[in-house]
Amino acid sequence: WASTAFLAAELALAIVLLTQVGAATVNSLALNVPTDRLLGDGNVFTGALTLPANGEAAVERRRQFLDSVRTRMATLPGVTTASLSSHLPLGGAFGRRLRIFESPAGAGEAEPQIDALDVAPGYFETLGLPVTRGRSFTEADVRAESAAVVINERLAALHFPGLQPVGQRIAVVPEGAAATPPEWRTVVGVVADLRQRPLPEVQPIAYLPMRDAPPSTAWLLVRSATDAGRLAAPVREALRQTDPTIPLSNPRTLAAATRDLTWVGRISARLASVVCLATFILATVGLYAVVAHSAAHRRREFGLRIVLGARAPALVALVTGHVRAAVGVGLAGGVAGAIAWERAFSPVPQTALHVADPLVLVIAIGVLVLVVVLGCALPIRWAIGVTPADLLRED
Repeated sequence: WASTAFLAAELALAIVLLTQVGAATVNSLALNVPTDRLLGDGNVFTGALTLPANGEAAVERRRQFLDSVRTRMATLPGVTTASLSSHLPLGGAFGRRLRIFESPAGAGEAEPQIDALDVAPGYFETLGLPVTRGRSFTEADVRAESAAVVINERLAALHFPGLQPVGQRIAVVPEGAAATPPEWRTVVGVVADLRQRPLPEVQPIAYLPMRDAPPSTAWLLVRSATDAGRLAAPVREALRQTDPTIPLSNPRTLAAATRDLTWVGRISARLASVVCLATFILATVGLYAVVAHSAAHRRREFGLRIVLGARAPALVALVTGHVRAAVGVGLAGGVAGAIAWERAFSPVPQTALHVADPLVLVIAIGVLVLVVVLGCALPIRWAIGVTPADLLRED
């Protein structure tokens, strides 16, 4: 009974661990964004520009500098497009609240949360991100009187289902500024989804024109007709001629930048795979040890039963009797543990696959069944293969 109890506990813990790994794996496979492959393009060069501090004169200097940088970058040999943004893809975004002109939130109702980032004209063209409806930003959109916004497909699907999002009026409100009069903007375009955060699913995103108050750190994005890694020296020289006091940090290709941004996630995925493999091996070995030990102690009994006419199915039932009980208790305890983990921690986004989702549980239970089959196969074979001659030879 003690070995059966320990086996049940081991299998229950295996279920909990496997659901964690299963949720992460299924999310990464089922919710991957096709346009993420654009981030592996080696023809986009990037680097961070640290701009002057706050102040009216500093803000005006930022605007002039960024306009000059975009103009000068476009003249470099081999450069096709150039732009700027407040954040790199997979590098985060500003947390904002969304207000929709035609359907405002009711009293006491929370406004939906979205991501937002400031981008300059040419941003989508530089990344190769397709505009699916409407248009991208133009030079006119960076003027003070313009009130344009571009949204991604995720935001359009969530908040304008069945409607034409182009032409809708929305406000992108900073967190904690609910009492501030909103600045209503007109949606001029919809672009394909591209993740701004290293999460399994796409977030709703609003792209704002970089105009009134450029960010203190802007990311330069330059697309080259050839290998972007060769642009480091020409870009540095162009920036020095524009303003030698503003440095360029972290110069590299966009592919290298996104690899660095997702380093923690990739390492976590590998560690999760190791944990999953270790769980599988330990559960299999533990189950095998318990079943083999029990079968070895009952070897004489099995031989006598065979002499008295016992058939293979009856012997299999004898060998796996306590295993079936342990598996049943382990399954129940593992599923309960996974649900409790989900309620306690909720580690995945709201619309992603959860730890306690049926698909994830089915995968974990399927792995557990495979463990049971592997752990019981040899002991069952030994039990069925016992002959009276073997017992007499041992005596």
